Amino acid sequence: MSGIGKRWFGVAAMALLLGLPAVVLATEDPGSFGGRHWGTRKVPFTIGVGDNVSSRWDKYLDRSARQWSDSGTATLEIINGSTSPKACESVKGRIEVCSGNYGDTGWLGLSRVKLEGDYFDAVTVQMNDYYFEEKNGVYNTRKARVHTMCHELGHALGLPHPEDASQSCVNDSLDLLEKTLKPTKVDFKDLKKLYGNGDRTQTVERNPRLVPVTPEERLALPLPDLRTGAPGSETVQIDTLPDGSRILTHVTWVE
Repeated sequence: MSGIGKRWFGVAAMALLLGLPAVVLATEDPGSFGGRHWGTRKVPFTIGVGDNVSSRWDKYLDRSARQWSDSGTATLEIINGSTSPKACESVKGRIEVCSGNYGDTGWLGLSRVKLEGDYFDAVTVQMNDYYFEEKNGVYNTRKARVHTMCHELGHALGLPHPEDASQSCVNDSLDLLEKTLKPTKVDFKDLKKLYGNGDRTQTVERNPRLVPVTPEERLALPLPDLRTGAPGSETVQIDTLPDGSRILTHVTWVE
């Protein structure tokens, strides 16, 4: 096993927000994502994926979008990005994927989800080039990029980490990082179950290529705290805010 598996494989961080400001009032154990997902009246459905990544990341985004589209439940359609890589603001009804040097934050990949009720309303995914571009760094590899992009897009569709050892790219096992580079049939089965036959609520933008995005429609979601977890630990919590809204965050920290 390479040095990647001996250190932190990255971060699976997901923030589920109903509102702002992000001032924590109380914390509870969330258990899981509770079946939360995109609202769609029609299954299968297509969701726009905004490309705000560098040219080096394009092939990894393309690969992961195709792999997840093979599920037969959701087709990930890559469209022009609607935000800047640095800000990586969310846009209602779609997934915005960004790459950039976000600094020594402790996270490698980050997914954040804004909720409308119990449904996904907007998602951002970020790839932190501080680690991916580090000279002689353990994450400066093709497999680390493949795994992390696939991993975060799985979360962006509503999949949590598998409960047991799995060959899925959504697996957070340190020992399986270099071997878990794509979704599995179990992932596809879980997506089919998650989305069922459709919902009464529609939060997925039906025509993302045709609907222009105004500056007012972009929302910057707050980042998780810097390195708050114990080395090598996982942090999973729901923070309840003064206005009753919630943020769910799942992070794996550096060993």
